[in-house]
Amino acid sequence: MAPGVYAEFNEHSGTPEGFVFGSGWAKAQPFLLTEQGHFRSPPSPEINSDAYTIAFNEVKEVGCFESETRSTDQSHMAMWWKDFVENSHNRLARDLVHVENLNFWEASRTFALMNMAIYDAYVNVFDNKFYYNHWRPYTAIRWVDNDGNPDTELDADWNNLHKHTYAFPSYPSAHGSASSAAMTVLSYTLGTGNAYQFTMTIEEVDMAGPFSEKIKMNPPTRSFNSFFEAGMEAAMSRVYLVCP
Repeated sequence: MAPGVYAEFNEHSGTPEGFVFGSGWAKAQPFLLTEQGHFRSPPSPEINSDAYTIAFNEVKEVGCFESETRSTDQSHMAMWWKDFVENSHNRLARDLVHVENLNFWEASRTFALMNMAIYDAYVNVFDNKFYYNHWRPYTAIRWVDNDGNPDTELDADWNNLHKHTYAFPSYPSAHGSASSAAMTVLSYTLGTGNAYQFTMTIEEVDMAGPFSEKIKMNPPTRSFNSFFEAGMEAAMSRVYLVCP
C-alpha cells in the first residue's frame, strides 16, 4: 500500500483474494502493433498536484452511487456502455455492414480489422496499466488519509455507480481505448469518413461485475452523429461509472 499504487479490495471486485485480471494481456503478441508498449500513455498526475485534486473531486462527485450532479442521461450512458467492446461493437458492425450492403469480402475485412484493433488496444492498454500500476478510485477515495495530499477529503462510505471495481489497475481506460480503436476502424472501412449517423443497441448489461445479474437498458439505444462521438462517449462513460 502506497499513494497511487494499485491495491486489492477483493470484497468490492468479488474476486478471490490475490486475483488480478489482465496481466496476460500485457504480454500477448499484438496483430498490428510492433510491440505491446507501442503507444505509451503519459503518466497520470502526481498525487499531490492540483491536477490530481481536480480529477479526484470530479470522479468522487459524478461517479458516486447517489451523485447529486450526475444527470439521468449520464447515468444511462455509464451503465449502457458497460457491455464489453468485443460484444457491443461486433453487434454494431453486423448492423452497419447490412445498412451499407457490403459484399462478403468487404464485410469480412471490416470485421477482421476491427477485431484486430480491439485486441491490440487491450494488449497495449494492459501493458500501460501494469507499467503504471495506478490505484483505482475506490481505493483512492477510501484511503485519502494516507495519500499525502492535503486537499483531498475522505469519504469512508463512498461507492461507485455500479458498486463494483474490476481487479486490475485503473490507468489508462481499457474500455475507452478499445471502443475508440473499433470506432476508428469503422470510420475507415465503411468508406464514409468520420461523419456518419447511426443508432447503436445494447439491450442489457451486468448489474455489477461479470456473472452478476443482468439489467435491461431503458432505452436500449443511443444515437450518434459520428464514430468519433461514439468513441468519446464510451470513454467518458467510465468517469460516471468510475470504472476505467
